[in-house]
Amino acid sequence: MKTKITQSIVANLQAAARDVIVVDNALPGFVLRIRPTGTKIWYFRYRTAGGPQRRLVLGRYPGVGAAAARQLALQAAGDVARGVDVLVRKR
Repeated sequence: MKTKITQSIVANLQAAARDVIVVDNALPGFVLRIRPTGTKIWYFRYRTAGGPQRRLVLGRYPGVGAAAARQLALQAAGDVARGVDVLVRKR
C-alpha cells in the first residue's frame, strides 16, 4: 500500500494474516510494516552505491510516532545521500 503515512492512518491500520507493508509516497524509503501479531515497525529502506538494498529499523509504534519516525528517516536519507551506510554506523 502506498500513501502518505500519518499518525491517524497508522493508528487505524490493523494486522492481517500476512505482513502489511505501507510505503510512504512523500519520503522514498520510509516504510511501516505491520506484523500478523499486530506489531508495527518503522523502517528506512535504502541502497548504497552499487550495493544491495538495506533496511534500517527506526523503532516500533507507539513508542515512536509517525512524526518522529519520519524525522529519523529524513536524517538517515541525508546520511545516505552523503555516502554514509547508516546500518554499518548503527552496528
